[in-house]
Amino acid sequence: MAKKNFLFWVSLIALLAPADLGANWRVETRDDQPSSAEMGAFAVNFVDGPNNARLMGIWFSPHQYEFRLVPNLDGFYSSVKQVVEQRKGVAGINGGYFKQISHPVGLLLSGGKTIHPLEHARLLSGVLAIRNGLPELRRTSDFAGTRGVREAIQCGPFLVEAAHPVPGLDNNKEAARSFVFATDTAAWGIGICRSATLRQLAEILVVPDLLPHARITRALNLDGGSSTSLYSKTPQTELSSPNWVTVSNYLTVTSK
Repeated sequence: MAKKNFLFWVSLIALLAPADLGANWRVETRDDQPSSAEMGAFAVNFVDGPNNARLMGIWFSPHQYEFRLVPNLDGFYSSVKQVVEQRKGVAGINGGYFKQISHPVGLLLSGGKTIHPLEHARLLSGVLAIRNGLPELRRTSDFAGTRGVREAIQCGPFLVEAAHPVPGLDNNKEAARSFVFATDTAAWGIGICRSATLRQLAEILVVPDLLPHARITRALNLDGGSSTSLYSKTPQTELSSPNWVTVSNYLTVTSK
């Protein structure tokens, strides 16, 4: 009986080991751009055995910079670079989901005006909002309404909470991804990954040395796929990864 029990536990441990051990993503190479105390850019290559991924993005102080949601329901803006340049921003990324250009999905607020109301759906699990001048990233179920909110975008799924990957994320479909995040130093940021599953992206985002002097504590997935795009231009550096399709809305970063 003891031998049978021993074999049972050995078999069970072998079966569960891959899930329990998790991934072992590590930084292979990086190209951090010149930065200041208020803003920095990153381009980092990760490996985990045969898997590899590249992340690009920026982080910033919410006391010096702020998010702005730019609707594009008429398709006027054909690229994220055009949005950033014409809106006099420093960076931008594709925004939330949409059924067609004129039909966004989930809560969208721009300049205090509601473009589309809040929706309750499993995929739309989080809301990025600018409330009373400061950003917040909350579960849709914990969102306290739009009073005091000037900008907001609802998307999902949540990738990272409390500096840990959210359990149960899909690990089958690799695709281009885009995301917004907050750190333990009160910095905020946006980024893209050109090929990863949702679970892989979440695991990468909590790698300790992804960002200098900060760890990502919360992160929310944006539209991604063919919408994935990022553009940033500061006196120190320029990052560009253009979108493949015209999207319904953009999330920009501007100087306060």
